[in-house]
Amino acid sequence: MKTIIKIIIINCFLFLIANKEIFAINYWSDPQNITLLNSKADDFAPCWNPFQNLLYFNSTKEGYSYYYTSKFENGVFSIPEKIKGPLNQSNNNQAYITFESEELAYVSTFEQYSRQALVNIFTSYFKKNEWTKPALLNDLSSESFSGQATISPDNKFIIFASNKGSEQVDSDLWISYKESNGEWSEATPITVLNSSGNELRPFLATQDTVYFSSNGWGGLGGYDIFYSVYENGSWQKPYPLTELNTEFDESDFAVLPNGYAVFSSNRPGGAGGLDLYLTKREIGIESSPAENEIEISISSQSTTISYTIEKSKLLLPIIPFISYEAGFFDNIDNEIESSIFNSKFLQLSSLKKIAERMEANPDIELMFECYSDENKQYILEDFLKNLISNFTKCCDISKERLAYTFLESEDASNLILIKSNNSKIFEPHYFAIEKTEFTPHILNVSLRVRPAEEIKFLESYLSFKGKEILLDKSESASSEFDIDLESLKVNPTNLESIIIRTKVIDKENQEHIQDFLISIFEQQARERNYTINQNGKEYYAFPILIEDDNLFLIHNYQQYFVKIKELDLLNKKVLLITNKELANKQKNYLVGLLSEKFAVSGKNIEFSNFKNQGQLFEQEDNEFLHLIILVEK
Repeated sequence: MKTIIKIIIINCFLFLIANKEIFAINYWSDPQNITLLNSKADDFAPCWNPFQNLLYFNSTKEGYSYYYTSKFENGVFSIPEKIKGPLNQSNNNQAYITFESEELAYVSTFEQYSRQALVNIFTSYFKKNEWTKPALLNDLSSESFSGQATISPDNKFIIFASNKGSEQVDSDLWISYKESNGEWSEATPITVLNSSGNELRPFLATQDTVYFSSNGWGGLGGYDIFYSVYENGSWQKPYPLTELNTEFDESDFAVLPNGYAVFSSNRPGGAGGLDLYLTKREIGIESSPAENEIEISISSQSTTISYTIEKSKLLLPIIPFISYEAGFFDNIDNEIESSIFNSKFLQLSSLKKIAERMEANPDIELMFECYSDENKQYILEDFLKNLISNFTKCCDISKERLAYTFLESEDASNLILIKSNNSKIFEPHYFAIEKTEFTPHILNVSLRVRPAEEIKFLESYLSFKGKEILLDKSESASSEFDIDLESLKVNPTNLESIIIRTKVIDKENQEHIQDFLISIFEQQARERNYTINQNGKEYYAFPILIEDDNLFLIHNYQQYFVKIKELDLLNKKVLLITNKELANKQKNYLVGLLSEKFAVSGKNIEFSNFKNQGQLFEQEDNEFLHLIILVEK
């Protein structure tokens, strides 16, 4: 019996050896410093020339970046030799090379433009046993950094790094296709591979696999090497080469014959600067996590988020009246989430500003004048008592400074006029509208958890300042979701970072947690006056509330008109927008009055049918006549 068991064990062992590919995984071996090629300076940009069976690379050991070659066989390099001929231009930096054929190569060097010299893509031809002087490739030239090209093995497309079209001056990966006439098409960015950081040094190992370096996709630190595969008509989201990446910089990945690869890194232990390292694709048995161990991997296209706060200043009038609506002014310090042209917002912001000015100046007194019949008087009186009570609660204002009175009128109005012993209380005030924009706007997050069969479910949260917002919940071991920080209304002020926290519950109901840190920094703050776009032109906006059957109320905005007049309205177009249709008589009255107030010709003032009135006026907000005065910027 023991003999039979022994035979079975031996056969199983032999089967595993003979069929190790079934259970094997490929991995990159521990990188070895190529001491024969490296110097105290930077040694980088390796590329294998299959037509000459030589490794090309660059080194700055002579002060400038020149091309060198080395033979490579069975993991052994020969002593490098500097390339002779015009490819290595003296006192000039040239680097990176990719080979289309035995006779044609693409290199990166400087082209002098009107403002400065910029790296662009050049061609060089192998003639008379040497490479010719580089000539600018006009098809792909631009007045921006464009270089580090890699051509596909079938010579049908080329990928390169460029910062053209980038507001942040970061470099992205671009692609161009060879047309039937041999020229290169207009390049387009490979959006799925680009992050808010830099993408550099692409290398096409095959038609459908590209390696590149990035500092914007997250990782161990610095620049890391990533790869992407072309599937189903598009490049897929990149993944890091975890076996090779460190907290330092890794880049310039290139494949050599017989499963070898070479890349550059500034990790400690090298000769100095960037060094070249050799690695090899190995076959091994896949290792599983230890028992009860769950591995959680979180990645995103960026490990940093920048934000810009744009402050728009809108000059608002003090609305010289309020309308009574039970309960609306119960808390004067409440915020109203509505349009800045909403009547309640305009009235409430006016009351807040009045309260601030009364606190700052104890001599200011307020009188509310009401026009009402006897039937409504007791209702108004309760409203006013409540309003005054709330004024004293939220502000340091004594009741003695607030009073109300009733005046007789045959045409009773629903308005309560605001009067004061100090006219300064009615001076216009600025209201700041803040808009926060994040870069990137959307954070794409990918999760991978193993072993998959041990996963019950996983949850991901956005964590900051002790708060947690649920982002995603899944029963799958892999998950992908987007984070829209603007829709989540995250206030980045005073935030240095946020955390994407993934909680995994295994089948034993044990909890496993992994955090992914995203740094946040303010890029800039912009401040401008609030404007509205109308027919392609920018206009300053000035809102006013009046009654359509009592246009005479507009005379109460005299101080507001004085401030608007400071814009020097002469020869400027003034547009008027209302939320209600007015009769021609009413329109003429308003045009004539504003012409007098602004000291401009009535011909410069006209009513306009604003294209997007829904953005200005809320449908249910029709108690008052909203008049928005637009002054050409």
